[in-house]
This record gives sequence, structure tokens and C-alpha cells, in this order.
Amino acid sequence: MENTRRQQAAADGLVAAAVLALGAVLVAAGSSLARDLAPGASGSWLRIAPRALDALPSVDVLLGLVASLVGLAVVAWWLLSMGFAIASALLAAAGASTASRRAGSFAPAFMRRLAMAMLGLGLVAVPAAHAASLPDPAWRPAASGPAAAVQGTPASAPVAPPAPEAGWVPAAPPTDPGPLVQQPLRPPAHTSQVEVRPGDSLWTIVARHLGPGATDLDIAQAWPSWYEANAGVIGDNPDLIRPGQILVPPR
Repeated sequence: MENTRRQQAAADGLVAAAVLALGAVLVAAGSSLARDLAPGASGSWLRIAPRALDALPSVDVLLGLVASLVGLAVVAWWLLSMGFAIASALLAAAGASTASRRAGSFAPAFMRRLAMAMLGLGLVAVPAAHAASLPDPAWRPAASGPAAAVQGTPASAPVAPPAPEAGWVPAAPPTDPGPLVQQPLRPPAHTSQVEVRPGDSLWTIVARHLGPGATDLDIAQAWPSWYEANAGVIGDNPDLIRPGQILVPPR
């Protein structure tokens, strides 16, 4: 991974150097071609000595002028891009991610990677400079207490730590009571009488007695036993019960 990062940083550095060199070469070549911007002028192309207005510059002069302008544009773009890339790297290191993205949008990817690599090398060099001031790992504090008062003990001999005081005694873990201990019994079933209310049926009474968790299958299986336990009160028709009748749950 470290070798890959170094190779990427080296490649980005070569690309950035090549772009800057291209701009410098264009500026130098254009300056050489456009020595005389106007026919009859002399000296540098930046110091023009114009002559007759009806005379036109040669093709070489125009090409030199264009090359110089393009080279200057490339160098200016390189400088601006590198500035934005460095600003983006510094903002990212400071935790301003939004501003870092905005500044990085004005620089190409290789410029941003190169700036991040330069910033990373700078950040690594700072802790390395302070690492020399750390204490020697072999240093140990001097012995103190009763062990240091013992006479005739060599300095290099290991000193046993003092034994802990027996002031705390761990409590014994709770023992399993086993199956012989009487377990709590379930509460007895509800055996109170049920008074039939207007609109009741054996189905609703059984459902109310079984509770909200009862299913239709549970109710269907339970209501015949209710009818058998209360047939003397209900009569021959289990679908006909009257308000005020007292029913008892089956045993």
C-alpha cells in the first residue's frame, strides 16, 4: 500500500512538472519566434517599435505570439491550480470538508493528490522531529518503599511486588437448590361463577373467561365443556341462554 502511494505521488509529480515545463517551453519558443512583432521592429517582442501601419507581421511572428500567450496561460493555470489544490488539502486537514471540496473543484485530480501527498509528508515530519525528545524506553523509575530500604540488594536484581493484604474475601457463589426444592405453584384456575349478561352467548362467555390471547380454536374446543357443566341451567339448546343465569366454569 505504501509503495502504491509513493508511485502515485511520483507519477502526479511528473505530470505536474511536465505541464509546467510545457508552459515554460511555449513561452520561451514564442519569445524566440516573435522577436519582431511588427515588420521592421527590433529588440524584444515585448518592446515593440512599430513601423508603417500598412505592413503586416509575418507568420512566424504571429505563431510566436500565439505560442507565448498559450505558454503564459498554461503557467498561470498551473499556478492557480496548485494554489487551489494546496488550499483544498489544508482545508481538508482542518476538517472543513465543504470548503475543501469547493476549492478542490478548481484543480485537477493529480494536482489535488500531489498537494495531499506534500501535506502528508509535512505532517509526518513534524511528529518525527519531536520523537527524539521522548524518554528512553529502557528507563525505569527508581525503587521506593520497603524494597528500596533493603541493604545489599543489587541494583539490577528484580524486586518482587508486595503481597496484597488479605482484607477482602470473595463471597461464595450461590448453590443450585436442585430439583428437591419446592417450586412456586401456578395460581389456581378462576372458579368464580359467571352471570349471564344481556347479549351474552356461550362463545362470548368462554372467550371472556379464556382471556384476550385465546384463539377461535381454543374457544371452539372449550365451549362444549361449559355447556356440559351448565346443562341443567341452560336447558336443551346451548344457543339459548338468558340474562341472569348463573354459570360455573367446567372443572
